[in-house]
Amino acid sequence: MSIANSLQAPAVIAAGATEPPSGKRLDRVRFSWASIPLLLPAIALLVALFVGPVIYSFYLGFTNLELIGPTSQHYSVTGMTNLTRLIHDSVFHQSLYLTLFFVLGSAVIGSTLVGLLLAVAMQNALGVARAVIGGIVIVCFVMPPIVVALAWYAAATSHGTYTGFSAIRLETSLPPPRWWWSARRTPGTSRAFR
Repeated sequence: MSIANSLQAPAVIAAGATEPPSGKRLDRVRFSWASIPLLLPAIALLVALFVGPVIYSFYLGFTNLELIGPTSQHYSVTGMTNLTRLIHDSVFHQSLYLTLFFVLGSAVIGSTLVGLLLAVAMQNALGVARAVIGGIVIVCFVMPPIVVALAWYAAATSHGTYTGFSAIRLETSLPPPRWWWSARRTPGTSRAFR
């Protein structure tokens, strides 16, 4: 028996008045335990690719593991030492403030509020204005990923744009531009951007 056939038509009591259908409601979503085996591959992938690395990163936060150096191979659990150092670090507080500022400014105010105001304003706008504003919004939405993709292509491929700059510099014996050296680590410093 299909859902369409099992829905009961409301009985007409009086002119214009209807009686609600009686019996089991068929519009509510019901959970079936028989669907669990079908979900197991997806659950296994979520655990392996998301939950597992998150738990492992929390574990690593309580160790003294580093990428290079003596503790890169022989690390130990340090307990709350990393967290207390993090709480008292002014750089962490500044980065947390900037992250909150960016998330609230970009996601909450920038995307949601401006998008809602544009949608409400465009409801009663002329068709041409809707098309032009909608096109501008779509271009603004699509451009950042394209720019990032082109920048990664230029930086990561062997024949990218930055490689071309490097070849021209070597052919003409020009000194490298200053921005090539601005992010490089100088000897004796612990941070790259000084």
